[in-house]
Amino acid sequence: MNIYKYLDYRKFLAEFLKKHNFSQRKVANATNIHVAYFSRVLKGEMGANFSEDQLYAICQEINLIKEEEMSYLFLLLQYERGGNNKYKQHLKKKIIEIRQEKLSIKGRIDGEESAGERIFAIDEKIELKYKYFQKWYYTEIYLLLSIELYRKNLNLISSKLHLPMELVMAVIADLEEMGLVERMGSEIKYIQKVIHMGEHHFLATNHHVNWRMRALDHIAKTSGVDTSLVPSSGWHFTVGISTNKETILEIDKRFKDFVHEIYLLTRNSKESEETYHICIDLF
Repeated sequence: MNIYKYLDYRKFLAEFLKKHNFSQRKVANATNIHVAYFSRVLKGEMGANFSEDQLYAICQEINLIKEEEMSYLFLLLQYERGGNNKYKQHLKKKIIEIRQEKLSIKGRIDGEESAGERIFAIDEKIELKYKYFQKWYYTEIYLLLSIELYRKNLNLISSKLHLPMELVMAVIADLEEMGLVERMGSEIKYIQKVIHMGEHHFLATNHHVNWRMRALDHIAKTSGVDTSLVPSSGWHFTVGISTNKETILEIDKRFKDFVHEIYLLTRNSKESEETYHICIDLF
């Protein structure tokens, strides 16, 4: 469970206990809280809140002991118990800042890092990283090298991307220096790494523009073609809406949930056959 998706500590605790098969009665007894009151708090009844001592005891009992998560939960408690509007606004600002950081795509993907997927450190060898995000074909060639068909026949990369072979080889040499691929005689070993920069990193603008330009190029090439007949050929969707800030925050969260689901889906999929690109904008 991702604690940072919650704005109510009581709702989080209720769902956490249910998911992990904790008995409310047993937890209440173990933490010296009256069972009926424990139930009232978790139901969100008006005026019913745990004290900080009680919440700490509950966290210990259910083994929720990560310092960052406990601190966030205590912020939610302080917000619920707060009586001064200015103080509550101060707490709300802190809560939103923490949620934005923890629920950002980078924050969530960094948290998924595994032994076989080391993070591509953006601020190391910055001149090479600048190249990677400055030119669209660095990303595309790296992705294509994850596919055995293209690794074994580099000419296919050249013809697919309409790039001279000399440029393809130069990019591969840079990718090797970045630690993203390894040359082993005539073969190329693809090194899988999570490549993601923060949403406000100075290199992000070029990267976003590059792939929107590629998307526009694809729109032009498929104009008048019914791509629904061949879904793998790609598609584009645009919609305008009018709504409020609260709904936009929920839409923002759902988009990021969706991106995270795609990351997990592709990470666990069978061997790759082709490359695809997703651009999502909300403004």
